[in-house]
Amino acid sequence: MTSPTLLAEKVQPVAGPKPERRRPRRGRAAVWVLCGLILVVMLAAAWVLKVRRQAPAQGAAGGATAFVPVSRGPLVRSFRVGGTVAAVHFASIMPPALRTYAGRGRGSSGLSLTIVKIAQSGGRVKKGDVLAEFDRQAQLNDYEELQSDLIGLDDQLAKRRADIDVEREQRKTELQRAINEVESARLENQRNEVISKIDAEKNQQALAEAEANLKMLRETQRLRDEANDASIKLLEIGIERQRVYMERARLNFERMVIHSPIDGMAVAVPFFRSGSMGTVQEGDQVRPGMPFLQVVDSSEMIVRARVNQVDAALLRPNGPVQIRLDAYPDVLLPGRVQNVGTMAQASSSRGSTGAVKTFQALFAVDGADLRLIPDISASVDVIIERAPESLLVPRGAVVLQAGSRQAGFVWVKQGDTAQARSVKLGPRNDTHWAVTGGLQEGELVAALPPAAAVKPPAQQQTSPGQPNGNPPAAQPTATQGSKGSRSKVQGSATLGPLDLGTLGPCLSASGLQSPASSLLFVRAHAAN
Repeated sequence: MTSPTLLAEKVQPVAGPKPERRRPRRGRAAVWVLCGLILVVMLAAAWVLKVRRQAPAQGAAGGATAFVPVSRGPLVRSFRVGGTVAAVHFASIMPPALRTYAGRGRGSSGLSLTIVKIAQSGGRVKKGDVLAEFDRQAQLNDYEELQSDLIGLDDQLAKRRADIDVEREQRKTELQRAINEVESARLENQRNEVISKIDAEKNQQALAEAEANLKMLRETQRLRDEANDASIKLLEIGIERQRVYMERARLNFERMVIHSPIDGMAVAVPFFRSGSMGTVQEGDQVRPGMPFLQVVDSSEMIVRARVNQVDAALLRPNGPVQIRLDAYPDVLLPGRVQNVGTMAQASSSRGSTGAVKTFQALFAVDGADLRLIPDISASVDVIIERAPESLLVPRGAVVLQAGSRQAGFVWVKQGDTAQARSVKLGPRNDTHWAVTGGLQEGELVAALPPAAAVKPPAQQQTSPGQPNGNPPAAQPTATQGSKGSRSKVQGSATLGPLDLGTLGPCLSASGLQSPASSLLFVRAHAAN
């Protein structure tokens, strides 16, 4: 008998072959894209390498023609400082401070005034012109109320005077009645000798009472007159005080319109509002004591600047300067040194350690210009030395003789060669030398002098063992000065010509730019 387990194994179905999965083609496409990118990068790198190899050759072609003509013109030696423009004469315009009166005045404490009219910033104004006008309806209402109160006080004074006149007439009548009573009592006392003793005593008592009553009425009238006069005086003082209040209200009303105190230019003063800097516009509210406008006299302007302590020693009173405005690059204004501060201050520039000290300097602007606006930036060229109508060559074209600042060499173009020539030197600035002898206007000189590459004729043609037996001339050498690339030639030998076709490729291939470094390279190249 077959067991159930064997039957289950016999009837178990046989699994068929599994279907093969097809590989997606996305991987092959990615490989081809990657190969294409690598090929593009390799081609780009080859092209960049080719361009870099061709650059020195192109530089050599350009370096062979580095000549500049000798020009004629003024030479100015100067240094530049930066500052801001300011006015010598100006007036600051602020909202008016109003005065209080009788508990009605708004006063200057906690009051905001609304601007309804303001002069255009940058416009020209004359003395007396309206600069700003504030809303003055409240001041007009106060004035009208005070005027109404004054009329009421005048009426009270007139009524009080009329009442006093009536009261005075009544008291005068009472006083006359008392006087009559005294006279009657005296007449009755004249009969005391013929009447009884009792009646006589009554008459005497009546006379005493009448005289006492008259005395009292006279004293009362005096006191009443003084009281009436005091009441009239109080009313008059009240009226006078009301007139003072009215005058203050009138002045407050007039102060709401601001007039220009001088002739000049209206300039808006920026202030911080609503999270940013801005200027006052119509409808804005301002508080008394806050400057919102300036009237500057542009006929006399100055430039405030900070001058380094090293350059401050070069400033001379009334020394000439040239002033340029950063906002108007084409404007060049003459000026002079007006004042130099006596106290040095640490530099306030960012990153300064305080070791650099500066002085406050004022430079006056000669003449007037409508483009001179306060607080704009300006640059001042302080003229130290001036040489009018001189022959000028680039500073890098000159090689100084050792121990001399008045003589040197330049290389003048002679056909296809550069011939060294001795020249006399005058003053210089940062870019040019003034030549006083040895050159003519229009000649071409090398911008980078190849002094170290040129040997004197005696050394190029002979040596101590050669037939002529002449000793070699002094060898010119190039040394680099303390400031930049200054070259000096030692010795006084005549320098020979140099082939321009050889000089250009040497300088360009070396990659040297400064005169001194190029001289050292060419000298080493010639020695080899």
